[in-house]
Amino acid sequence: MIPTARALQLRGPLHVALKDLETVVRRPPTFDPLTAERVFAIAASDHLTAVVGTRLIERVHKVAGPGVRVSFRTPNLDMIAAQLERGQVDLLIAGQRDVPSEMKSRTLYEDRLVMAQRKGHPRGTQPLDLDTYCGLSHVLVSYSGSGSFHADIDEQLEKIGRRRHVTLSVHQYVVVPMFLTITDYVAALPSRLLGRFTHQVDMFELPIESRS
Repeated sequence: MIPTARALQLRGPLHVALKDLETVVRRPPTFDPLTAERVFAIAASDHLTAVVGTRLIERVHKVAGPGVRVSFRTPNLDMIAAQLERGQVDLLIAGQRDVPSEMKSRTLYEDRLVMAQRKGHPRGTQPLDLDTYCGLSHVLVSYSGSGSFHADIDEQLEKIGRRRHVTLSVHQYVVVPMFLTITDYVAALPSRLLGRFTHQVDMFELPIESRS
C-alpha cells in the first residue's frame, strides 16, 4: 500500500492533532471547587449525616462556590453497589457491615454504643449492671425503617440467655433523644452522636460489649 497525495497532506496535521489528544487524555482531570458545577450524592444514615456530614458541609461552605451542591440521601443497601457503579451515588458512608465487599472503603473513625437516659431519670446515675439494663424500657432504631423490635444487642443478649424489653421502635437516630426526654425509656446509641445531646441526656457504658 502507498499513501495517496491527500494522505501525505494529512500526515503532518494528524500527527499534531493526535499528540494534542494524547496530552489531553493523559493529563489528570482538574477540579476547582470555586468554579465547578456539580452535584455530589452521598448516601448515609441520619446519624452519620449528623456526625460526618456536618463537618463536611462546614468545609464545603468554606472552600466551594455556589455551583457545588451536596445531596444526602438514605442508603438503599440492596441497590447501593449498583448505584455506586452507575455513578448515581458518589459516596456511601456506613458501618463496615453495610459496605459492599466489592467496593473500596476506608475507615473514617471507630465508635461504640453507650446507653442514654434523660437527665433526672429515676434510675439515678450509678453504673449499669446487666440486670438493671435488661429491666429498663428501651428505644430501638430500626435502621431499615421496618419497625423491627430486634437489633444486634438483642442477639448478644440471647447468646447469654438474657433479653431486654424494647418499648419503642423508630426509624431515625436523631429523634431518639427527644423521646428519651419525655419518658423513662433508655436507648443504646453511638457515642459520637450522643455527644451532641449532652445537654439533654446522660451517657453510661453498656454492661455488654457492643460496637456501633
